Amino acid sequence: MLARSREKFVQQCNKRRAPQKVTSTRNNESRSGAASTMTQDRKLAVVFVLWTLYMLASSLTAPLMPYLWGALNGTTHGYGIMMSESGALQLVGSLLSGPLIDRFGPKLWLGVSLAALSLSCAVTGLASATWMMYVSRLPAILELGPLSTRALIAERTSDQDRVRMLGYVGACMGAAFAVGPTLGGWLTQRSYRLCAWSAAALAFLGFAAIPLIPPANKAAGFTKLHPVTLQVAAEASAATSAVAARAASIEPAGSLVGSRDMREDSEEIMQSQVHDRWTAIRHMWITFCLPGVRSLTMIKVLVGFPLSMMQTTLSLLLQKHYQLAPEANGYVMSWFGILFVLVQSLAVGPISKRLSVQQVMLAFGWGGVLSFAGLALCGFSIWAFVAAMAPLVLCALLLETVTTAQLTKVVPSESQGTVLAIEASMFGACTTVAPSVATWLFEQIGFSSLGVAGSTTYFVMVCLVYLGVLKC
Repeated sequence: MLARSREKFVQQCNKRRAPQKVTSTRNNESRSGAASTMTQDRKLAVVFVLWTLYMLASSLTAPLMPYLWGALNGTTHGYGIMMSESGALQLVGSLLSGPLIDRFGPKLWLGVSLAALSLSCAVTGLASATWMMYVSRLPAILELGPLSTRALIAERTSDQDRVRMLGYVGACMGAAFAVGPTLGGWLTQRSYRLCAWSAAALAFLGFAAIPLIPPANKAAGFTKLHPVTLQVAAEASAATSAVAARAASIEPAGSLVGSRDMREDSEEIMQSQVHDRWTAIRHMWITFCLPGVRSLTMIKVLVGFPLSMMQTTLSLLLQKHYQLAPEANGYVMSWFGILFVLVQSLAVGPISKRLSVQQVMLAFGWGGVLSFAGLALCGFSIWAFVAAMAPLVLCALLLETVTTAQLTKVVPSESQGTVLAIEASMFGACTTVAPSVATWLFEQIGFSSLGVAGSTTYFVMVCLVYLGVLKC
């Protein structure tokens, strides 16, 4: 009797303690989740620092370019051609780099981008004629810092954290633009070569720090292949037929083991043929044809083209239209960098959580229409121009960040580098055409034509999204 009563007492105690164990388990899980998030943020901190150095070196030369070009007796239209050359080279580099990033990982390409940027800035510092300025743009084919950084973030974050982390990427870019143009304008006022060589030194410092990036949790590249990609690999390689015959001779028809062997061999074939030109192109085309990718890419083009017109020629417009000195030019560009930081750190996360992607497209698309229309009326005063750019930066950056995050969600994880390469190539196409179009409009019609063109483009995008032609 004593033993039975003791057993009942132990059972009752265990029942009372069970909920406490469940609660403690949940608490431990939440603590471990928070700890893993903090660990992930610390690992990505090195990536953010290197990305900031990349953008700081790039923005340092932004006030320099039009003044150095003018000192070398270059024309306004020639400046647009030089910027278009840079965009065309970045377009080619984006098209070639996507499958390679998926194969070798974005860490390597971030280092290559920093080295190429350092070389470009060094050649700019040595330029004594306009043809040397054209030569200094050639390394742009390897300057894929935005693509490599976004691929690193997409590789090492979950779907839930990706928008937040991409917002940090934009915030780092804004911080660099808040400091870089001011420092670049100050250096340009003293010496053109000093400004260019300072940018080259910063980019080289980032290149030397690439080994500090911790390794990813999973191997970069095609660790898991999408069935469509496997089909492309099988069709692209004649060796697949031999693999199928070997599997059929080993296992009977319909055998699960034979199918698994074929899949493993197909993965090996795909990895061995990733460098093949036609296989890479077909892989990019298959990724582009996945549901949602084409519409989101078209939205990126419509949003990015008018913004590219302003970004690539902003320093020239401030010099030619508002007659600003290099130092004042840098101050105005730094104001836009501050706007970048405020928008990315305070607006992107809360708005993207409360609104759907389509709601963001429609609401802030209309905001872009009105902002560009207001910009067309601000040619009379630099202060009016600075004030009008605030809502434009909010709308454009929110649309850019949300569409980039959505692009990485509609494709399998092994194709994220490729879809980001497609996005970067579309951005390269915009920056190829936009500078020439912007300088032509500025010379032939005037400053207000840039605002009218941007407002019209955003209006077309909003109408296509509202009618369901472009689905997001």
